[in-house]
Amino acid sequence: MDTIYQKQQVVSENKSGCEDIWEKICQVQGRDPEQHPDFTGSYEDLDDSEGNGSTGIVYTQRAAGGGAAITLPPCEVNTLADIEAMLSNSFGSAALREKLAIAVENQGYVAKLCDVFRMCEDLEHIEALHTLHQIARNLFMLNRNTLLEILLSEKHFKDIVGMLEYDPAEPKPRKHREFLFEKARFREVLPIHNEELRQKIHQTYRVQYVQDVCLPAPSLFEENLLSVLNSHLFFNRIDIVSLLQDDKQLLKDLFDQLKDSETTPERRKDLAMFLKEFCCFSTSLQPNGPQGRESFYKTLMQNDVLATVEPCIMSKDAQTRAATVEMFVMIVEINPQSQLLLNKLIDYMLTDRDPELTSAATMVKVMQSLLDPDNMIATQNAKSERHEFLTFFYRRSMETLYDYHCANQQAMIIDILCFCFEHHAAHMRNYCINNKLLNRVLVLLKSKHHFLALSALRLFRRVVQLKDEFYFRYTIRDDVMRPIVECFKRNGHRYNLLNSAIIELFEFIRM
Repeated sequence: MDTIYQKQQVVSENKSGCEDIWEKICQVQGRDPEQHPDFTGSYEDLDDSEGNGSTGIVYTQRAAGGGAAITLPPCEVNTLADIEAMLSNSFGSAALREKLAIAVENQGYVAKLCDVFRMCEDLEHIEALHTLHQIARNLFMLNRNTLLEILLSEKHFKDIVGMLEYDPAEPKPRKHREFLFEKARFREVLPIHNEELRQKIHQTYRVQYVQDVCLPAPSLFEENLLSVLNSHLFFNRIDIVSLLQDDKQLLKDLFDQLKDSETTPERRKDLAMFLKEFCCFSTSLQPNGPQGRESFYKTLMQNDVLATVEPCIMSKDAQTRAATVEMFVMIVEINPQSQLLLNKLIDYMLTDRDPELTSAATMVKVMQSLLDPDNMIATQNAKSERHEFLTFFYRRSMETLYDYHCANQQAMIIDILCFCFEHHAAHMRNYCINNKLLNRVLVLLKSKHHFLALSALRLFRRVVQLKDEFYFRYTIRDDVMRPIVECFKRNGHRYNLLNSAIIELFEFIRM
């Protein structure tokens, strides 16, 4: 209010008189008569607050002139419809939502609603229970953090969830309380001695259930009105990851059991799922800082997370294998760019001391799973994230792959390259042509190991099979096939597998 005239109160004996006067004032001032900053009720509310039909909704002017404070109606069965209407009508104004939320907090309204709910449920008053469902839903949509804390508190949570069971759109009440408090059992995969951590996990599970099952947002508008609930879950996950990182004994037990060959398949599955969930929560962390993603990654590497790959990926249980792949994809995504985890996986593969290269063969499977676009996490930004991840791989890891290694390792590397040619069309094409990859691979045709020469030939056969014009032009321009022709000549009149493979390649090209 800028002038003394704007502060005057207009009184009329009937609603239409008020409306006429108000519209004329707004016309002079150039305002929308529907948008008055200091009036947060409706004319119906003013009418009903006088006489016998009072709903008890009273708007009082603050002494400081800071807008209208709200006095809520008595919390009784016969006023539930008015309470629900008042909450529903507030969603168009953020200021009104805020005032209503403050009034609910200050007047201890949640406790009163819980008392009414228990009474209505005892009396099986279905109409009132349906209204209470809408009221409980609307309380979450007031979108205020301090009110959310009250709704989720141990004192009120069970009754609030009970209200959400009586959805008028459902023919029968949903059994949320039965599921959360009777059927759902929290099973500790590892002993958790920190009571704060245990309580955080319990609360996060319940809040996630409320968000996913009790309050699914059917529209973007309603989703925006639940942003405080989303933030609550987000910060809970951060707290859980931080508390887990601080529990050194729990982490030691986790990784020791995952690496232990004596761990049973069922137990290994539980541990792998726990670690995957741990990694999933870590995506909420900030990139840097004492409790950031970089710190989380260092914690994993200090506990030798790579050593858990072989026993988990070789498990007979499909869930264990899938959880391991998902976990490593997430770790690669959160890992600092300067020390890409894929390079460590490659080093782990190339330094396998086993003559049979058992661990190295396992790592090949892991890398193929990590590099498979179909396995990458499906998110709203999945396409850009996949592109960024593969760009990092080709810039920072590919050189390490095809450096000089022993014959068996080179054969495994060719298998990975074959996979990349088939699954990473654009990235692999650019890398291959810019770095003359085929020229370098076909040098292996001179190897004394025929299996390695055949592997190199098989790779070129796969590339030709793609029927990509860019590869054809590159092959002609850089004389890629010269080593193949020279190999065929060196082989002479020997009728062996190498001879047959080269002839088959020429026949395929001719066709």
